[in-house]
Amino acid sequence: MLSEMGSALQLFVNRLTSRSTLTRAEVTAVLNLTGRSKQIRGHVDLFRPGQQVDHTCLVVEGVVGRFGQSKNGLRQITCLYIAGDMADLPSVVSPNSGWGLSTLSNTTIMLVAHSDLRRVAATHPG
Repeated sequence: MLSEMGSALQLFVNRLTSRSTLTRAEVTAVLNLTGRSKQIRGHVDLFRPGQQVDHTCLVVEGVVGRFGQSKNGLRQITCLYIAGDMADLPSVVSPNSGWGLSTLSNTTIMLVAHSDLRRVAATHPG
């Protein structure tokens, strides 16, 4: 499982470096992030719109969908996340989400604490 999480973090770094220049220290800081691994069957809500969260979900394996929900309960998937995607990264600055996340297949995620991400961002602004 550790190698799967490391692979997902490497995919995340690859996505970051495709758009931004990161120093070796910044890459190392991201690759050294830790979290709790969780395996979840398909069609399970990770959290719902309006719910406060204190972690982000790095997709290790599977597919996660971000969704909006109307007052009458209808949902619309607005984004898909695959391995290496930090599915709810905006929750680091806005922990009371305006969206929900749900697994669309059997999925493994790595729960990364907001506090750890804030620490990395403060130490390595790039």
